[in-house]
Amino acid sequence: TYRTLTSAVNTGTAGSSLGGIISTFMGLDAPETFAKIGALSPAYWVNLNVVNRLTTDASLPNWRHYLDSGTTGGTSEGSPDGYARCFDVRDRMLNRGQVLNVNVYHAVGFGQQHDETAWQSRFPQTARFLFPIEDESSSLPVAGANVADWNYYP
Repeated sequence: TYRTLTSAVNTGTAGSSLGGIISTFMGLDAPETFAKIGALSPAYWVNLNVVNRLTTDASLPNWRHYLDSGTTGGTSEGSPDGYARCFDVRDRMLNRGQVLNVNVYHAVGFGQQHDETAWQSRFPQTARFLFPIEDESSSLPVAGANVADWNYYP
């Protein structure tokens, strides 16, 4: 067994392509469980119901929602990596009161495609936004350590 923090603010889900849609759906459908959502190149064109819920649900969850896309490579809707749809989704969230770089982070991978290589390169910024070091407790019992001398790496 191992200890985990089980509150929604400490629990996230992330996925790429269809996994990005599923992660967004999980955040909308179970906000009491998931408050950190990562959607890397989400294939929103596969199921517009999730996109529509961002406009029609009574309110949006109190979450951190990361979404991104590349600018090259085609999709079934003719947009590079769902690029236009990601802007639409971002704007729907902002129009509902979400705040850019606070609740919502939108990244664009210039020259990147809808593939694992692009997602791997963008995942570190996903993790940094969803689980920022500033949210962590700084109460580590270290004998003789001066917290002011510690180095933090974003």
